[in-house]
Amino acid sequence: GEFSPEGYAICAAASFVTSCAHGKMTLDTPRDYRAPRLAEYRSVYEFSALYLVPFSWLLWRITPYFPARLERVDGMMSALFTLVTVYGWAYAVYGKGLLERANNDPTYDGVLEPSSTEYQKQAQLYLTGNVVINSLACLFIPFAWTLTFRGTEWWERVQELHPNQAAFMGLSILVATIGDMSGNLLLRLQQLTIFRSPSAIVVCGILSNFWLLLFPEIVFNSIYSSGISEVGFYWE
Repeated sequence: GEFSPEGYAICAAASFVTSCAHGKMTLDTPRDYRAPRLAEYRSVYEFSALYLVPFSWLLWRITPYFPARLERVDGMMSALFTLVTVYGWAYAVYGKGLLERANNDPTYDGVLEPSSTEYQKQAQLYLTGNVVINSLACLFIPFAWTLTFRGTEWWERVQELHPNQAAFMGLSILVATIGDMSGNLLLRLQQLTIFRSPSAIVVCGILSNFWLLLFPEIVFNSIYSSGISEVGFYWE
């Protein structure tokens, strides 16, 4: 239950470096027009590069090492966080229907190209995974905006009232970041033909994200009977 500011600051830096790496992977990967965005390699890497920026900000923001002069960008980062996670959910839902139209509607005249039934199933699986995973990521939107509007003073007060809250939130944000990285690692392994089952990738990605989301709950609620607040701290 001890909060390690140094550890979370290092994790924030690692997340940002990973974001840059995924940006480079985006540039190196051609767009596959047989699938909508978030259902082919390039756009998945592109999304992850954007997704990890606000998550690395949150990991850094909850530590005392975050410079006060940078608090002015809280609103912009919260907006980016909201846009990225909501887009990740909404476009994945839209993309499932778009893929159906591109392959079954003779009046469709968009940019997507027809594909095999097997490829369509793979793309639909990736889109389903994005719907589920980004639904979980949206759970952090209230925290980002509360931190933006109420500021460091509120966060320090929460930590005084709930001594384990910083460790709890930090671990929750960290495992959400790890969930994104693990999903992209599995996708990269498939791209390199090391991991060959798309359905296994999606199932592993969804299960790992659910487990990583529940892990902080299990640890803190089973080991520590006090010192954290699930939702009440928003009104402290």
